[in-house]
Amino acid sequence: MMLWRIAWRNLWRNRRRSIIILGSLVVATVAMILQDSLYRGLAFQMPRNQIGLHVGHVQIYRSGYHEDPLVELSIDRPSEIAHFAKGEAGPAFTRAILGLDYQFNPKLYGLLEYHFNGEGKRERAQYEFARLFRGEILNVARNYLFLQTVLQLHPLVRFGVGSCLNLDDGSRFVLTNLSYSAADNAALSAGLQACSGAGDAEYGSYPSAGFLRFEWYF
Repeated sequence: MMLWRIAWRNLWRNRRRSIIILGSLVVATVAMILQDSLYRGLAFQMPRNQIGLHVGHVQIYRSGYHEDPLVELSIDRPSEIAHFAKGEAGPAFTRAILGLDYQFNPKLYGLLEYHFNGEGKRERAQYEFARLFRGEILNVARNYLFLQTVLQLHPLVRFGVGSCLNLDDGSRFVLTNLSYSAADNAALSAGLQACSGAGDAEYGSYPSAGFLRFEWYF
């Protein structure tokens, strides 16, 4: 009982501080509820509403349906549709990563990794860029070498250089990053990415780019 009395007394010893803290908690709780509601609406309710407006989760239209939207329109080749509906798995493949990292001293760190992508292709003409752009795969080739070095320039400043080499077509990209820890819950970083290689190579078709990013945690 005494602990409750002491806690209650300390709570109102500095009224302004207590009101600010309680107000912050209320605002944060309301904001979290609103954010969760928006997420649920976008991720669940909107798709559910769209599905409710149609005849099912998936619709397969015959050519000309949009001009004359009749449910009676049949599918020209139902056997092909049935084949895709089975969802048969494609050929099996293997992915593997072999890595080595070392902390040379408190300020210098190094990383070396070999990536094997069994789903990728060795020939440039077979690269599946369409699947890459749709987000179905991460890489189009089979063999990659990744190197990274991170140097602590200052207790608050860190500089990193990374490079990924496509061993199949010789293209590569180099990424530099400079980050500054502005506070315990905030960080500022900037970097550049330069790509090189033949026009039909994986990284040769990517433009060089730069970025500036501010992160705040709460």
